[in-house]
Amino acid sequence: MTRAGAAPLLFSTALLVRLRLRRLANQLMAGAQRKKKAGDKTRSGNAGKKSSKVILYLGGLMMLFGFGTIAASAISNLHHALDVPDTFWVTVEFSTALTVGVAFLVLFLWTSSLLLTIASGELAKPDWDLEWLITLPIRSETLLWARILERSVVNPSGAMTLIPVCTLIAWFSGYRWTAPIVGVLAAWPLLLLAALVRTLLDTGLRLTMQPGQLRNLHAIISVLSIVVMYLAISMGLAGKADFMLGVAATMPDWLA
Repeated sequence: MTRAGAAPLLFSTALLVRLRLRRLANQLMAGAQRKKKAGDKTRSGNAGKKSSKVILYLGGLMMLFGFGTIAASAISNLHHALDVPDTFWVTVEFSTALTVGVAFLVLFLWTSSLLLTIASGELAKPDWDLEWLITLPIRSETLLWARILERSVVNPSGAMTLIPVCTLIAWFSGYRWTAPIVGVLAAWPLLLLAALVRTLLDTGLRLTMQPGQLRNLHAIISVLSIVVMYLAISMGLAGKADFMLGVAATMPDWLA
């Protein structure tokens, strides 16, 4: 069935989300399969078993659980470092100091996920799928907003870092079994903001910098993303949190 005129925003976004999910699944499955070495004999007889995606799903759940455990420890460490001793804080309104500390934690996790997302690509190489999509009957402004929405939905590193901490904040605030829903709804505006910043950065950088400069910047961002992620995770590690907890104590109230 043909469509008259340019494709609408929701339809274009759905196409981009499906394309990105398919590419991500193919990349993960290709990485999980054993690469055949030179000189290996070709298998004869029955066809090999198809790769299962169950391992990928279980791996994703384990990563969410791992980040959730770190986030819970980080919030608890922030409470003990910033609140008055023996203050009860679960299912009650957070103190101002703890609210600022948790905002500082979320800010670092958001920054680390943004840097990891940028570092996972290649700034010096053109975005071939966008060049292909621009030839389709889609308005330029529609394609741009669809791109931002798609990146806010398909953002593995952002989802792994932000959804667990937002869910834990909702849980400690008394939402309990509705906390996962509240966590996803709270994390999505942050993912949308990250998608907007990422789109502005990679588009602007490609327009203003040479390929050699982009490669050097990409290397710097790759190293910086690891450092920022470690600093964020250190708030939830025993014996490693003192430095970041001290920085959190100096943050201004407007950060909340």
